[in-house]
Order: sequence, then structure tokens, then C-alpha cells
Amino acid sequence: MYKKFLLFITVLLLFINISCSSKEDRLKEADKWHQQAWDLVEKKKYDEAVICFDKALQLDEKNAKILFNKGNTLMCQGKYKESLECFDKALKIEPSNDYVKYNRETVLMLIKKEEEKNKQGK
Repeated sequence: MYKKFLLFITVLLLFINISCSSKEDRLKEADKWHQQAWDLVEKKKYDEAVICFDKALQLDEKNAKILFNKGNTLMCQGKYKESLECFDKALKIEPSNDYVKYNRETVLMLIKKEEEKNKQGK
């Protein structure tokens, strides 16, 4: 009985160790994609940056910073509704993040301006 218990504990600890390291590896990989995306944003290669942000989010979907930066990149491209979605997701994760709140309000103003401009053009 004692040997079975030790075996069970050993297997359990091994499983926990594997789970933690794979999660840790995913987060490190997500950070690499996030940094690559940011490097592309600085070069104004927004389409490529969005792809890298998406890869980072596949690995770390609850990362408000990645969502925030993707939202900003989409805003730079004039993709306001997609940008708003990123900011909304980021706020669900970090509801008190003032930077996200500010940029969300900014993109709402841009959407409103765009709608008014389209109404005047008709």
C-alpha cells in the first residue's frame, strides 16, 4: 500500500511539473511573439505585427498587454471595430487599466467621427 501511495505521489508531482513547465514555455513563446510584433509595429509593418500578436494570443489568450498593443495596432490601421474588440477583451481581464479605458474611448470617438463622415458623404 505504501509503495502504491509513493508511486501515485511521484506520478502526480511529475504531472504537475510537466504542466507547469509547458505553461511556462507557452508564456515565454508568447512573449517572443509579442516582442516580434512590437518590433514590426515600430517599423510600421502593421499587418505582419497583427499576425504576430495573434500568435502570441494563441499561446496566452488572457494577456491584456498583448490585447492592448494589438488594439493600438489595429487603430493605427483604421480598423476601429476590431480595435474596440481588443480593448473590450483587455478590460475584461484588467477592468481598472486606465490606458485601455482611454484608448477604448479614443477608438469610440474615431468610430463616431467615421460614421458622421459617412452620413455627410451620402
